[in-house]
Amino acid sequence: MVSVVTERLMSLKQAAELIGCSIQTVRKWADSGCDGRVLETIKFGRLVRTSMEAVERFQRPHITRHSFQTDDDQKEFLRVEAALAQRHG
Repeated sequence: MVSVVTERLMSLKQAAELIGCSIQTVRKWADSGCDGRVLETIKFGRLVRTSMEAVERFQRPHITRHSFQTDDDQKEFLRVEAALAQRHG
């Protein structure tokens, strides 16, 4: 669950930019999920927000469950990890 007190909130557009995918993909993850997991969000009226921590929670099980099939898979993993680490400052 996204916590407005302890987590760093971001828009779904910001999450998409961080991950390097489309906002439609992030909305799908938030609405119907992927591989049995749903991206946690919180709503403020019509505004929908997620958090850096929610994105990490959403991605981590997927990364640890699947082995890298190609060098490109490993490069993508490292790219996402670097982007997340950079956002943590």
